[in-house]
Amino acid sequence: MCLAFGMRNHNFSLLRSAALPAALFGVLFTAGAGCKAKSPTVEPPAAAPAAPAAPPTPAGVTRVTVSKDGYTPASITAPAGKDTTLIFRRVDEQNCGDTLVFPKLNIRKDLPLNEDVTVTIPAQQPQELSFTCGMGMYKGALVITAS
Repeated sequence: MCLAFGMRNHNFSLLRSAALPAALFGVLFTAGAGCKAKSPTVEPPAAAPAAPAAPPTPAGVTRVTVSKDGYTPASITAPAGKDTTLIFRRVDEQNCGDTLVFPKLNIRKDLPLNEDVTVTIPAQQPQELSFTCGMGMYKGALVITAS
């Protein structure tokens, strides 16, 4: 007869009754010893990179910003008889301003995001020249006035 076999038959209930309190003590001791479950942390989404700053505007040139609010400024005044230079810059993608159209002059330009696009309007007589986005939703005007 094996000694272990004999112990198992006679002392199994004793081992079982001693093991349970020891296991509970270990769990409680570990929980009380500073083991804390960390709650998951939620990181805020990273902010979108800021649009690069536009370079300085040369004298006699008007800068126009295209955003979700349309054209800023939406109305530009220029003297008759002189070329007019405009610089358009689209600063966000949340708009339909990726195309610029001057219908009367048959000018159509793509406006890439955060890039300057220069449009030179040849000398004109006094009049109002409208400009729009490709869909006609954003509207602006170049008002040519008598000198």
